[in-house]
Amino acid sequence: MGSLARIHTKRERRRRQLSWAALAVVALAIVGIAVGHATKKGPSSPKPTSTIGTTHSTVTSGTTHVTGGTVTNGATTTQSALVEHSVLHIPAASAMAEGGGSAFVTDDVRNLLVRFDPTTKKVEQTLQLAGRPSDVLFAGTDLWVAEIVNNVVVEVDPTTLHVIETVQVPDEPTSLAALGNDVWVTSLAANEVTPIDTVTGLVGTPVQVLSGAVRLASGFGAIWVTGTDDILTRIVPAQDGQGPPAQHAITVGKGPIGVTTGGGFVWVANAEAGTVSQIDPTTLQVAQTLPAGQDPIAVAITPDDRVYAGFATSQTVRIVSPAPESKALGLDGAPRYLLTVGSGVWVATANPGGIVSVG
Repeated sequence: MGSLARIHTKRERRRRQLSWAALAVVALAIVGIAVGHATKKGPSSPKPTSTIGTTHSTVTSGTTHVTGGTVTNGATTTQSALVEHSVLHIPAASAMAEGGGSAFVTDDVRNLLVRFDPTTKKVEQTLQLAGRPSDVLFAGTDLWVAEIVNNVVVEVDPTTLHVIETVQVPDEPTSLAALGNDVWVTSLAANEVTPIDTVTGLVGTPVQVLSGAVRLASGFGAIWVTGTDDILTRIVPAQDGQGPPAQHAITVGKGPIGVTTGGGFVWVANAEAGTVSQIDPTTLQVAQTLPAGQDPIAVAITPDDRVYAGFATSQTVRIVSPAPESKALGLDGAPRYLLTVGSGVWVATANPGGIVSVG
């Protein structure tokens, strides 16, 4: 009860601070004063060249690199290109988030949460963390950071980067997703997913996932969890929290890691199989299996339904759907995390680290 009281005290203090800030803004207006598997380190790869007919060239402009693939539509052939822009240099970007007019990245070498301006590419503020940050999520009005070493999820004010609350979760939290009023976290060592109420900060009952819990995504009224047994598990929370969530196991490719939702489907990157599975959330069947390439570990989908995959061993990213796919775009480091931003994706890389915009 004492711990719960402290939680409510902190939250009440913060609500009052926000209320006073809102009143101050109103007053100024009245007087007219008018900004998310631990990756394997792969060998360095040369930048791929763009191909147009029989002409081969690499296009470089500052920090921008262009690579292309050929798209054939009947008798018409056009050029499909991926363009890379440097967003931020950081020793080891492990996860990214965007919201509230700002962008955020975790650095799991220096144990930092970093807020930066993607337009100016300037770091605005940093927060020193106690353990290795494995994921970051913007949910509700706050940021949530999973720390895999300390077995905690930290709630952070995105404006001040002050810690609101630190909650204990099962061993080795690796991934976060929001569904309703809850943030869900996977725990790799415990094979569990755990809900955290974003309103009260209270931790719910962990849910055992028999096929393992590696990464997760939310969508279609459920959370989707990749496991260690070549299984994707759909988990649907019980109505009003009464009773255990319903689970359904779907067999996907070998070594599933990255997972995302969008375009009416769930997408899973199967690292060992070298494929991306497209799952129908209604039938709970694999609609199709897309050949992707060696070691896809991250996947993201854009608003126009382009599915990107990041490949650890070759240190590349490319579009795997719709077909015909783009050629691979070489990166300076291994991709660890893909985040949809606008009409493209941001890629977090390591060895060397940084964020690049691809689209």
